[in-house]
Amino acid sequence: FVYCNKRVTGKDDITLPENSAVLEGGNSDKIKALKHIYKVFQPDLSVINGYTGAVQVAAIRYCIRHRISYAIESDTQKNIPHNILKRAVKKIVLKKRLGNDLCYGFAGGTLQKENLIYFGINESRCYIMPMAISTKRLNETGQTLPDKERIKEKHSLSGKTVFLSLGRLVGYKRVDLLIEAFEQVSNVHHNAALVIVGDGDLKSQLEDYVNKKRIANVFFEGYIGFPENVEYYKMADVFIIPSQNEPWGLVVNEALAMGIPVIASDTVGCVMDLISNGENGFVFKSNDKKDLAEKMSKIFEYDIERLSGAAREDYYRKCFISAVEEILN
Repeated sequence: FVYCNKRVTGKDDITLPENSAVLEGGNSDKIKALKHIYKVFQPDLSVINGYTGAVQVAAIRYCIRHRISYAIESDTQKNIPHNILKRAVKKIVLKKRLGNDLCYGFAGGTLQKENLIYFGINESRCYIMPMAISTKRLNETGQTLPDKERIKEKHSLSGKTVFLSLGRLVGYKRVDLLIEAFEQVSNVHHNAALVIVGDGDLKSQLEDYVNKKRIANVFFEGYIGFPENVEYYKMADVFIIPSQNEPWGLVVNEALAMGIPVIASDTVGCVMDLISNGENGFVFKSNDKKDLAEKMSKIFEYDIERLSGAAREDYYRKCFISAVEEILN
């Protein structure tokens, strides 16, 4: 395992595997160290996370030069530049990196697979590796908590249908759209509540909007990380991710693992792989307030217990092992 920098785990405090290396210094130092690792280790297959960073490009070039099979792991959706010249240059450059007989694709999902194929990887050499989380640690934490109704009582939300949003309060996350849609829904369903967990540049602006419009039952909880945020998942009846741009959306994995349905925009990267309309949630048209409000209202027409019972299991490990065995054979 080779990590490009020391900050590889976000806020989690974990111990790295013994057979791992963390590259240090500038890009030239990192690339020199990486080449030395390749030379000593002599891999049969190299899995490279991404294809645009300096270290990743150096890894790709080394593999091509030394005839080492390599797989590009990516959670990027297809993004074609509007500018014709940029589009042509990008496709030519990436074709050299991805369109050869050594390269394979480990795509985070269906939309991510489309991106890798578009930029040169043959479809037969492209595998889906569903983006995954540690469901075990979520469930273990959840089991230590009181039941849903007792948590609602703690937060003064007894008898409410709780919609949960968890993420940064920045423009592209479209929490403003969610609040506007919730306003419409709550005018009809007075037992609805919206709990917003997260912090960001727009927090004060969003709070001012709620106060000015006098929207009842909207609660801003600020930033809450793991394991404290598990309490909010367990309390929620529905999870909503309204982003207009989201490479994957691991919070969807978390919500489904906790057994609650999800409403997500169609530009969230995981929707084609994790959400089935009417089974474990709903997908709405990105930036469409009316469609989001309609999907939120549908929740009151469904048996939420039936919806939440359809959470899907992550198959990353199984997919990874199967793909590697096929490639090496």
